[in-house]
Parts: sequence; structure tokens; C-alpha cells
Amino acid sequence: MIELDSVTKVYSMGSVEVHALRGINLQIEPGEFIAIMGPSGSGKSTLMNILGCLDQPSSGRYLLDGISVAEMNDDDLAGVRNRKIGFVFQNYNLLARTSALDNVEIPMVYAGISTSARLSKASNALESVGLAGRLHHKPNQLSGGEQQRVAIARSLVNDPSIILADEPTGNLDTKTGREIISIFQHLNRDRGMTIVFVTHDPEVAACTRRIVRLRDGEVVGEERVANPCGNDIASSASAESQS
Repeated sequence: MIELDSVTKVYSMGSVEVHALRGINLQIEPGEFIAIMGPSGSGKSTLMNILGCLDQPSSGRYLLDGISVAEMNDDDLAGVRNRKIGFVFQNYNLLARTSALDNVEIPMVYAGISTSARLSKASNALESVGLAGRLHHKPNQLSGGEQQRVAIARSLVNDPSIILADEPTGNLDTKTGREIISIFQHLNRDRGMTIVFVTHDPEVAACTRRIVRLRDGEVVGEERVANPCGNDIASSASAESQS
């Protein structure tokens, strides 16, 4: 689904060049759940921006579903970001004076979906993340964990095949963070969604199926997670949602 071949990213800051990525080679198969880890300045956010078609490599090749991203025009890229990729961020990025339902509807407005269809899909998405009773609450009426659930629901409404999550548990306590992880595990396990986490937290990374480690803009290691800690989390969360 995702293939990076010798991808670099260089930023110019006056006369100084900053090499954020230095020849990244990475393949992500459909249905994978991976974590990208590394210290501050390792290139995690730059890599996520390129994967999300928010930025272009300086050199190298990025293939998304076998198509070169470099050959896409602005409309193509906007379509990919709106329909193929769902984004979840550490700071939720919700509109403060807008209800959960309206926040979730926003991507569908840009996709040209009818009002009635938007209402139905947004309601279903919020219900799927455990917020059926919070549809008309505004962000300041929701806890941090509930706000992140709204953000996850928003990322799902256009039925993307990939979710990119940038430190999605970074502002949450441990218990709430594990609840959020369980939602992503459910999406991966039961809906077959490809999920890419950026995280600095080893406990979060251990709940994915593969860990890719970055340092100084390079992949310095990969490992498979033999027994993701979230198997039990996801199972218990699923049982709770059904009870």
C-alpha cells in the first residue's frame, strides 16, 4: 500500500540545509498496524507529513497504492487526503464552538456528501467510538479522551483505508490512552484498516504489530511485535461496548 524508496527531505534555513530525512526505505502492507518511534528531531513528523501527502520528498519515490505521489496534481492530492487517509493529531484539532456531530461532518462537507448522509454517517461514527450520548456536546463539555474519540470519528467518516495518528495519546493519562489505543486496535483488527502511529512512548508502540525506529532522519531498526499488548485491551473494550 505504501512504498518509500530512498526518500529524502531537505529544508533550507537561510544558507543552512537541514536534512530531515536521509534516504528512507519503507514498505507498509495493507492492514498493518505500525509504530514509528524516535527521539525529538529524528524525522518522525516529517515522515508523517510525507506519508499524508501534506509535503513532498526532496528526492526519492513515494508510491501510494502503486501510484507515484509526485505525479499527482493538487486536486489529486486533496482527494487522497480527504478520502484515502484519515488524520488524528495529539491536540485533537476540533472547532471549539461546534458540536461533536458538526466536527465529525466537516470532511464530508468537502467531499460533497449530502446533508442527510452526513448526519447519518457522523452519528454512526460517533457511536462506533462510544460517544452516542455526546453528539451535541461541544469540545469544552468533553474530556480529553472524549475529544480524541471525536477526532477519531472524524477521521473515519469518509471511509479511508489508512489512518495516520501523530502522538494520539500524548495529551492523555495512561488509562484513557489505553482506551484510545483499543479503538485503533479494533479498527485494525475488525475493519482491516492500515494504521500508522507516530509515538515516543514504548508502551504505546508495544501495542502495535511492527515498530520502525528513526534516528537522525534514517531508519535504524525494525522489529515485529510478537504479542501486542493490546490484544487483551481490544478484546475487553469490545466486550464492554457490547454489554
